[in-house]
Amino acid sequence: MEAKITLKDFLSVYLRNYFIPTIVIIVVINSLSKWYPKIFSFENSFFKYGCVLVALYILYSTFKISSQFVYSINFSRLLFELKRENDGEERLLSAYNSYSNYIEENKLRLDIYKSFSPIPIVVFSLGILIKWDFNKLSVYFENVLNFKLELNSIIGGVILLLGIWYIISYRKCWAYHRNLLRRYAEVKTAYESLKIKEK
Repeated sequence: MEAKITLKDFLSVYLRNYFIPTIVIIVVINSLSKWYPKIFSFENSFFKYGCVLVALYILYSTFKISSQFVYSINFSRLLFELKRENDGEERLLSAYNSYSNYIEENKLRLDIYKSFSPIPIVVFSLGILIKWDFNKLSVYFENVLNFKLELNSIIGGVILLLGIWYIISYRKCWAYHRNLLRRYAEVKTAYESLKIKEK
């Protein structure tokens, strides 16, 4: 019988991976709302939709990590059954090589995340923002969003969104890498134990 995601698993994954980033996001938004009450207010529909998108992204990421956790449980059962089958050794060797490749690919992804830490992203975004004509941009935002946007609020908003995206994405990638390492170790152990039995 296959394991399924339970509410307990979902909450456990959320508390381990996204509780602290959520608190940081709330504290930052609370601080910014004191400086820019018109922008960081639930009366502003764009801010409201932004909060909903961030919340949905956190829930989606939590669900993905939870599903990987449940997959690991089912994977352990599958390995146990594979060791009993006639072609179990070949299939375990294939899985062993596949997971080795997945780990290498994900290491590259983690290295890319590390090289794009928030500081270079902020410098890059500031370079783009400085090239814009802020008078035209401010008039545009005033017409579309019904409030006047200053340079520091644009920069703050971009930095905040990039920071939130970076923290959540990096955390998700790291959790995936941890699960890959765990599965790789399980496959390696199952394969080696099967080889020892055959000898």
